[in-house]
Amino acid sequence: MPIIRELQFTSGPFESPLFISNPPEGHSGTWTSVFIGVNGSGKSLLLRGLVEFALGEDKILYKGRAPLILQGSVSGFSKVIALSGTPLDRFPRGGVPGFARKKPTRYDLAPYVYLGQRSPNGVVGAGQSERILAALMLRHARELNDRSEQLGAAFDRLGLAQCVGYRLIRPATLNVRGLRNHPISESALTKKLEQLRAALPELPYSPLPFEGEEQEVRAFVEWASGDGLPKLCKALSEISERHIAFSLAPDKHNPKALSTITEWRCVLALGLAELSGISFQSDDDTWIAGGDLSSGQWNWLTSVAGVALEAEDNSLILVDEPENSLHPEWQREFIQSLGAALKGRRSCHIVLATHSPLIASGIGEMEGSVALMSRRDQSSERGAIMFAKQVQQTFGWSASDVYEFYFGLLSTRAPGFSARADQALGLVREGIAGNAQQLEALVRVLKADVATFPPHDPMRSVVDAIEDVLPGRSETKSED
Repeated sequence: MPIIRELQFTSGPFESPLFISNPPEGHSGTWTSVFIGVNGSGKSLLLRGLVEFALGEDKILYKGRAPLILQGSVSGFSKVIALSGTPLDRFPRGGVPGFARKKPTRYDLAPYVYLGQRSPNGVVGAGQSERILAALMLRHARELNDRSEQLGAAFDRLGLAQCVGYRLIRPATLNVRGLRNHPISESALTKKLEQLRAALPELPYSPLPFEGEEQEVRAFVEWASGDGLPKLCKALSEISERHIAFSLAPDKHNPKALSTITEWRCVLALGLAELSGISFQSDDDTWIAGGDLSSGQWNWLTSVAGVALEAEDNSLILVDEPENSLHPEWQREFIQSLGAALKGRRSCHIVLATHSPLIASGIGEMEGSVALMSRRDQSSERGAIMFAKQVQQTFGWSASDVYEFYFGLLSTRAPGFSARADQALGLVREGIAGNAQQLEALVRVLKADVATFPPHDPMRSVVDAIEDVLPGRSETKSED
């Protein structure tokens, strides 16, 4: 199985060998390697390196630092899937599912797919996630029924049915006098189809590849140029960004105005219509526009549904800061849900970088490993050295314990409150009599702070204890 255990380097900022994972001998399921560490410890750099190495490169050039050169190779992976919860990830652009035809990059042509917030032109937003999911569902329309259980890990968490409705708009070139609501003339559509037929041999790469695409597109153009012209003209004339043109679900495809989803797929691949947006069905069959979903919901859908649809046996899945925008409960369930999305896939390796203790504590001993990344600054041409050390299994730990032991955060309370509490305790240690006036002022503020704390918070008792030792307080309590 192509699980990466360690990496050896001859150059670059990482210590060699660099620990990645330690699955037991004979392990054949999915293995998850979680990397934690402070900002600047090299987690995102490592993920970028793994993309390149798994795609056959052995060298990565960085501005202002020595190149990262791999000794040996990373082989055996059928596909690389990059997931990101941050727009500032280091994953390469390209390999982004969508609809616009373009000149391909090497990442577009490689077994690589990027499921993140950045579009190929660098624009960031929820609209990119919407386009990605729309393209993935359409690309894998024939497999939705087979992957229904895995897709449930994404859709069920949001209370959504596994049904996506596509809202389309006509391109400006097909609008009559610039009016979108004006019917398309058959003569205008015929002219457009003639142009497409002539350009078919030179049509650039489509980011929406599917088996037999070239043959299906050619057959569609011939059909649309002949007997299918009236039907296609009517279907395109009825397009409205407010209405669903067609919908996809594992158990039923509803092409509406056209006969098959393949025809709609060809319409989009040829630019005869453009995606306006997608809608989802709730459990009570109400349609919900994609624009009504939050960034966290889109992050969840794109990541989990994307893995359910794109993963193959022997996939390498790289994840950068998935916790962004996710509710704490969703963070806690993220790794488990990724595993559910991979059900039926063999020998996959997830490598995940996170600052979330809720994610780091979700790995069982037989499911994965946790490593702490750190950096050691040094004055040499090589610069800082980044290294990874496997840490004690954190499965089931509380978030506070993970923060304290591995992130060095001794308290998760607000810094202002912690500073006041530490100051008060320090004054008690120095001597109550000499600091009574300052302590009284601090206790008044601390009492106001803890008044809003949960009833059983131990800091309530700590503040009460400080108040009890103030001069005059003990006499008052005795009289009571």
